[in-house]
Amino acid sequence: MFRGQIANVVKAMKVDWEARHPETFYDLSLDVKGCKNVYESLKKYCEQQTLTGSNQVDTKTLGMQDAIMGAQFDSMPPVLNLQLKRTIYDFQRDMMVKVNDYYEFPDILELDNFMSPRAERKVPQRYIVCCCYKMLVIADQCSATFRAGTFRRSLSWTLCCVYTCKSW
Repeated sequence: MFRGQIANVVKAMKVDWEARHPETFYDLSLDVKGCKNVYESLKKYCEQQTLTGSNQVDTKTLGMQDAIMGAQFDSMPPVLNLQLKRTIYDFQRDMMVKVNDYYEFPDILELDNFMSPRAERKVPQRYIVCCCYKMLVIADQCSATFRAGTFRRSLSWTLCCVYTCKSW
């Protein structure tokens, strides 16, 4: 119910070579600092990095190559748990600092744009925000506090319409 799949993809820029490393996830930890909403946090989570120079990828058969690395979702769970990283470590003060930035959740969270081209598209990846501000306190050395949001995938268009905004 909570399990999804994400693939870490490395693709060579100048030759035909790609490596995919699929992983199972049960929740996503999203950055809040510098992001206005869930969509910006997800873009940051899936952001592609260019690997050049000393960071080139060894393709074994084709040698060292410049590449692009990023994450793509292959499948989303019926219930998606998001943990928002509302604390960051401040190296200058040597302590955890709470991020008090304004952050938005949509009524309907649409994730089709974050899906891999290989993902099965049987059901649109729409989630209804069910419980947006459930507190999850993690007691460890840092006494870090996260806000968690739980999202349920809508099963039909009718269910989505109940929670839709006027732009739909």
